Amino acid sequence: MQKTVAALATMSVFALAPFSAQAKDYTQIGTAIVSNVNSKDATCKPVSGQSATGTATAKSVHQACTDAKNNARATLRNAIPGVCAKYISSNKPCKNG
Repeated sequence: MQKTVAALATMSVFALAPFSAQAKDYTQIGTAIVSNVNSKDATCKPVSGQSATGTATAKSVHQACTDAKNNARATLRNAIPGVCAKYISSNKPCKNG
């Protein structure tokens, strides 16, 4: 009886191993854009419409998309004047990468 229980326990570990070892990674591409620039904001008006993309890989599509959008925002933030960061948005859906 004990050998049967031990054998079943061992088999169940091996049966589940392929599923845990093959956790899929998802790659997503996110976009950020400078939008909604107030016409009175002369500093930011020239960068209106400027965009950047970011890529990320994670264990879930949602996390990969969030990370990709954060990467895109960071790239864009480095390319525009700091006062214009408030106009950055990333509302577009991510794409599979």
